[in-house]
Amino acid sequence: MLTYDKYIEIGGSVEEDDFPIFLTQANLKLDFMTMGKWKDHEYDGDLNCELLVTKIINLLHEQSQSTRGGVRSYSNGIESITYDDAYSDKSINKQIKNMCVEHLQGTNLMYRGVK
Repeated sequence: MLTYDKYIEIGGSVEEDDFPIFLTQANLKLDFMTMGKWKDHEYDGDLNCELLVTKIINLLHEQSQSTRGGVRSYSNGIESITYDDAYSDKSINKQIKNMCVEHLQGTNLMYRGVK
C-alpha cells in the first residue's frame, strides 16, 4: 500500500488529510481497470505501480478542483455550445486507462483473456 510519505516523495500533491480518500478512489479505479486483479496485487516497493497510483491520485485531485472548461465550439443555427472539458468522467477514465496500459504492461493485470 502506498504511504503518504512515499506519495509525496515521488511527486504527490494532495494534502495529507485528503490522501486516504483519493488513495481509495485510485485503488477503486485501478481495480475496475484490471477487472478485480488490482486488489490482490502486492505492489509494495514496485516504483512503477506506486508512480501509477500517484499519477491517478493527482489526476483525481485535479478533477475535483476543476471548473467547467471554456467554450470549444459555438454554432448559431439555433445555438449549440460545446465545452472543452478535460476533466469529465469520460476523459478521466480514458487517461487512467492509458496510464494503466503504460505502467502495467507485462504484469498480466490488464490481461482480459482466460488462463
